[in-house]
Amino acid sequence: MLFNSFQFLFFFVVCGCCFWSPRGTTRKIILLLASYYFYMCWSTRYIWVIWGITLIDYVAGLQIEKADLPARRRLYLGVSLFCNLGLLVLFKYFNFLTGSFRSASHLFGLRFDPPLLAIILPVGLSFHTFQAMSYTIEVYRRRVPAEKNLLEYALYVAFFPQMVAGPIERPYELLPQFHREPRVTFEGVRAGIAQALWGLFKKMVLADNVADFVKLIYDTPRHYNGAALLLATLLFSIQIYCDFPAIPT
Repeated sequence: MLFNSFQFLFFFVVCGCCFWSPRGTTRKIILLLASYYFYMCWSTRYIWVIWGITLIDYVAGLQIEKADLPARRRLYLGVSLFCNLGLLVLFKYFNFLTGSFRSASHLFGLRFDPPLLAIILPVGLSFHTFQAMSYTIEVYRRRVPAEKNLLEYALYVAFFPQMVAGPIERPYELLPQFHREPRVTFEGVRAGIAQALWGLFKKMVLADNVADFVKLIYDTPRHYNGAALLLATLLFSIQIYCDFPAIPT
């Protein structure tokens, strides 16, 4: 589900209507279920990644705060980092690393043919793993208390406006927002709509149109001179910059 699609617009309107009707815990449950649905629109089979990260780091945060011995606190932090980074390496770098080892072994006449994993990279994996790690690191540094409410911590990990492509939120910035009832003002709604429209303009008018030119040059670079390649490189940086403001924050 892309942010600049009618499917997301419909989802956002329905989610907003359901979110503002109830209060308290019911509102948070609706927001969490909406976040899981948003993620599963891409793939249902990888929702366990979100659940696993959530449970591991929730328990790790509690244990880090409760532990008295520095060695035990480091142990629980290490478990959190190992699990998060392990998932990242498994999905994102395992095939690359094994393929590199295989190529290197062939250069030396060795037969090393490890199997490659037939998996695809879960959407937003880097962002929500680093966000989960930022929580346990901040708890370890005693900058934030461990979150006791599993529902609110699950929202911190899976909050759909930023779970796919960031930005990575610090726990002391995002978690307190789940602890209090939101205040709706006309000025806040107006500013939010204006920011969303400006982001969509950057994405759909600037980034997408620039991408067509960049792709044309990069697909056949030998057909163009240095000036065209330099221009494509500069426009590619503009494309990347304008892609990110389309993400609601």
